[in-house]
Amino acid sequence: VEVSGLPPNLNRSCCDCGVYALKYIESHMLNLPLDLINEDNIREARLKLAVDLWAASKDPVLIDRMEKYEPHNNSSDIVDVS
Repeated sequence: VEVSGLPPNLNRSCCDCGVYALKYIESHMLNLPLDLINEDNIREARLKLAVDLWAASKDPVLIDRMEKYEPHNNSSDIVDVS
């Protein structure tokens, strides 16, 4: 596990925390420097994520998989975790 410090008040809009989280995960996976993620380019990253999700929703292979998806039969028993 690698711990990385982040500058304070990075997410000034308070609406992009999910985009920041995804981009930090992506940067770690690709061994990219974290300073590439900043307020100046996060809006473009948000737009790109939206476009990618929209394109994936039109993917015939993904649509076929989702139509055939059956959720796992999880137990509804109450489990005591104390």
